[in-house]
Amino acid sequence: MITQEAVLDIAREAIYTTIITSAPLLLVSLIVGLIVSIFQTVTSIQEQTLTFVPKIIAIFLVMMLCGSWMLDTMSGFMTDLWSKFSYYISMQIIIILEAASVIALTTMISVVTGL
Repeated sequence: MITQEAVLDIAREAIYTTIITSAPLLLVSLIVGLIVSIFQTVTSIQEQTLTFVPKIIAIFLVMMLCGSWMLDTMSGFMTDLWSKFSYYISMQIIIILEAASVIALTTMISVVTGL
């Protein structure tokens, strides 16, 4: 079985990677939404669909600019996760072998002592 620390490390790294890769898109969306909202307030235009087109265009541009970096970051995380896969399996095998040796040892002791 994988240790609790290993699971927490994987989860922490996954959350960190998600936050880092989504930050540019979220920040641009927030800034464009704020600018459009100020524009709507100043001009008294209350069209609710007005914010969608600028946000979609801005997010598309940011994805074009930062997309390769985002993909490299996510690919690096997955490569690191898969490279440690044998470590996680070996931890589980070691725990199973330790449990099997304890069972075998207690069985041998009980047979020798006649219990």
